[in-house]
Amino acid sequence: MADADKLYSTLRDYLKHEDSLINWRISWNLGLQTALFAAFGLLLKKSDLGSSTLHIETFLHYGPYGLAIVGQLIGMSSFLGVIAAHRSLDALTARWNEAKNHVGEAIWLTYPPLSAAGDPFARRFGKWGALGPIIVLQTSWLLILAIINPVLGAITFVVPNLVILFELFTSKRPKIKYPVPPMTRTASQDGSG
Repeated sequence: MADADKLYSTLRDYLKHEDSLINWRISWNLGLQTALFAAFGLLLKKSDLGSSTLHIETFLHYGPYGLAIVGQLIGMSSFLGVIAAHRSLDALTARWNEAKNHVGEAIWLTYPPLSAAGDPFARRFGKWGALGPIIVLQTSWLLILAIINPVLGAITFVVPNLVILFELFTSKRPKIKYPVPPMTRTASQDGSG
């Protein structure tokens, strides 16, 4: 029982760590995207006012492209980071479920589920709360680029968004590739004590 307590506590602490990573990745993404959208709005406003030098005109012309592409890259990076954290959460849950064979089902059932309160729907679709804002912002930058320059919009759709869609639809629950350490048994559990 003590080994099961230790394993559960360790996995639960790691799960909390992964949850905090998801929180930080989303927070940084939203903060950076806010700054990029604000800069994009300022560039659009400045480009309407006109300017006197060629350098400023060039910057005002190409600046929105750069901001939209940076927004796409930041969004893709955040998306992949959140997906990685969710895969880690799935691996932790799988490891705990695998531990049932080592600690015994009667002992294992005395513990609460490691994540999502054991609800398969919550475990499967709970990640959309984290991924939804990232996908919306990615789509916003894509639409902005498609309006500014359809060819560049198409290129930025093909490269990062197909990577994201591929990752989204091909991701499977990870299998445990490492053995669960054997639980030590006391002499009374072996029947020799």
